[in-house]
Amino acid sequence: MIDIENEVGGPNASVDDVRRWFAVYRSQIVVIQPGDQVIVGASHRAAKTVWFALLGENIQRRVRSGPDGGELSITDGLDLAHLSRAGFSRVMLCSADGGLVHLALEARAVGMQVHQVIGLGKPSRVLSAVVHTRTVIRPSALRAVTVHLRHDLADRAA
Repeated sequence: MIDIENEVGGPNASVDDVRRWFAVYRSQIVVIQPGDQVIVGASHRAAKTVWFALLGENIQRRVRSGPDGGELSITDGLDLAHLSRAGFSRVMLCSADGGLVHLALEARAVGMQVHQVIGLGKPSRVLSAVVHTRTVIRPSALRAVTVHLRHDLADRAA
């Protein structure tokens, strides 16, 4: 579950910012496997940029209005108990937003491991305290992928 605006520093992030973050996430944090559910939430303000940036990615796109639109969109209609019964054992919670503490606690309550990925958002101490593990994507990792990203995009266009 990705609160993309929190990860990339806000709703005004560029297409390149979103692509860089997602490239680091896919290559250094988790290998997305067939059957994985990747939910990306954004506010209506950022959605157009985010969806364009992630064109071609196998993700579920969710949008909701308001300052907490990204985080609220990924929790709307989410049934973690059902996902746990269906065999999902881990939640990758990509956000530093304290508004998602309830999600982490619910996932733990149904027996799921909760791993937090922190991007450019300021980490909530409360959220960080209730997850099992966490990874921080450093700005230097985002800058390092820029050259590779541009080559990848050129290859896709060819």
